[in-house]
Amino acid sequence: MGVSVDLELGPVASVSDEMRKAIAAAFRDAGLDFNWTRPPGGWGTGGAARPTLRIFLQSDASSSSLGVIDAIRPQLTAALTGIRAGLPALPLGFVTVTSSAKRSYSFRPTDTRAEIEAAMATIEKTNELDSATVGWLSDQNRRIRLEEKIWVVYCGGTNTELTQ
Repeated sequence: MGVSVDLELGPVASVSDEMRKAIAAAFRDAGLDFNWTRPPGGWGTGGAARPTLRIFLQSDASSSSLGVIDAIRPQLTAALTGIRAGLPALPLGFVTVTSSAKRSYSFRPTDTRAEIEAAMATIEKTNELDSATVGWLSDQNRRIRLEEKIWVVYCGGTNTELTQ
């Protein structure tokens, strides 16, 4: 199965040439071909915003999200840990895009290279989660659904109640 890897890095005003080169090197060193892309509508000016890297993994084959990941898991893990080593403050995660759905996987900014490796090694457990957005709890060594479980109820615009 062929998997394309598209990278969006922005906002442009916040991204240095060194950052772009470090990310490219992490993917090249991992043996992954990639394309730099822009989000629909571009990044805008965003001069004060912190840089964000969006990694999109796509396949034309009829495959599941996990099938897309499994096709390049060792290389993707190496790229993610390489980015974390060189750019520890950059938020990390990726999105799988299949013919049937999109699924987002994210890591905490505090997750170490070893914790990212552990998360990627157990990623097949995400199949049990009925979720489009999945996060990694490194302190509990497990993945969780990131859909909002907290409902915010406004009563007359003056009262806010949070429930789980």
